[in-house]
Amino acid sequence: MRTKVNLYNVLEDGNVLYEKKSSSEIAELIGKEQKVVIRAASRGYLLDGRYKIELALEYVADGNYREKLKLLEEWDAARAPFLRVIWVKEKGDGVKCLR
Repeated sequence: MRTKVNLYNVLEDGNVLYEKKSSSEIAELIGKEQKVVIRAASRGYLLDGRYKIELALEYVADGNYREKLKLLEEWDAARAPFLRVIWVKEKGDGVKCLR
């Protein structure tokens, strides 16, 4: 049987403190028990009145997840400059042509 794994983000005042961490990693980082972290994520309340735990990713572990995650992060970094492109129909002043 394959194990389902959940990864979480930790936010404080809308800013991401930790991204894609397991509940045990988060518990260690903020000094709480793992079950408290999972409960806060599932019920949507704040830990210590300031940390919001949200589900970032849910997957079935297949042994090579870390390699896949690294590949996806490299892909995101490669396409990041193109996410800021505003596509236009006509070339005018201040418009650069991509090649």
